[in-house]
Amino acid sequence: MSHQPYDLDVRPILRDGGEPFSAIMEAVDKLTPGQSLRLLATFKPLPLFQLLCARGFEPAAREIEDGDWEVIFRPTAVEPAKVISTVSAPAGSHDDWAAPSIEIDCRELLPPEPMVKTLEAVERLVVNETLAALLPREPRFLFPELEARGHAWRGEQLPDGSYRIVIRRHEGNMTEIARTQLRESVLQSLRMVIDPELGENLVDLGLIYRIDVDEQGSVSVDMTTTTRGCPAAGFLKNAVQSAVWIVTGVKKVDVNLTYEPPWTPERITEALQHKFGASVERKSR
Repeated sequence: MSHQPYDLDVRPILRDGGEPFSAIMEAVDKLTPGQSLRLLATFKPLPLFQLLCARGFEPAAREIEDGDWEVIFRPTAVEPAKVISTVSAPAGSHDDWAAPSIEIDCRELLPPEPMVKTLEAVERLVVNETLAALLPREPRFLFPELEARGHAWRGEQLPDGSYRIVIRRHEGNMTEIARTQLRESVLQSLRMVIDPELGENLVDLGLIYRIDVDEQGSVSVDMTTTTRGCPAAGFLKNAVQSAVWIVTGVKKVDVNLTYEPPWTPERITEALQHKFGASVERKSR
C-alpha cells in the first residue's frame, strides 16, 4: 500500500530566523510506517541527511525555484517494531529485572521531547537499574537510540494508543574511533540549530567553542551567543541540547553557555564572512 508523503515547509521558519529542528523531528515522529517526508527548505540540509539516514530514511534532493530545495526522505526496509529487546540481557532473563526506580509520563510532550526526556532519565540510573516511561505512541526512533547505547528494554502498546516502555541501563566504554565518529555526528547535528538573528547555523557562525566526547558517550558542549545577554540565549542552549541528544550513541549531554572569550565576527567561516560583509560587524556591537 502506497502512502502520500508528509509535507513540511520550513522555509517560513528559516526566513523568520527561527530554528526548524523541532518541527522536522515532530514531523518525523508523525510518519506512519512506510510513509515518506517531503521537506522544503531554503538550503540543502546536508546535516539532516546523516541524522535521518541513521533512522532508516534515504534522502533524494533537488533544487527548485529561487534556490530553495525539496528533499524527500523515503523509509528504507522497515522491520517489525520490537516489543521486547534483549540487547544487553539474554533471552528469558527479563524476570530478574528490578522494579522501575524512576517512572516518567511524557504523553503530553511534543517531539522530540519524549525521547529527550526518556534518555535523560536513563542517565540517572545506575547499571542494571530500570525506569518506566509512558510515551504518546510507539517510540520507533527511541529503539535504535537505546540499542546504540547498549541498553535493554521491553514495552507494550496501551489501549489508548500510548506506549509504556521499561528500560534497563547497561554501561560500556567507547573506542577512540567511535568517539571521533560520534563527535562528527554531533557537529553535523548542531548545524541544524539556527541563530534567529543572523539566520545561519551555530557551527558556521563560530558559536560552538568546544565539543568533547568521553569513553561513556557523554558529550560536553561549550557555546556562546553573539552578545552577552542575548534574549535568545536560553532558546539556543535548549536547541543545542536537543540537537545533541538526538544523535545516536549520545548517553549524556552537558551544555555550557560561556562568554569567555567573547564572540567576534572573526570566528565566522570565510564563506559566511563573504556573505555577510560588514553587516554582522554592526550586529555584534
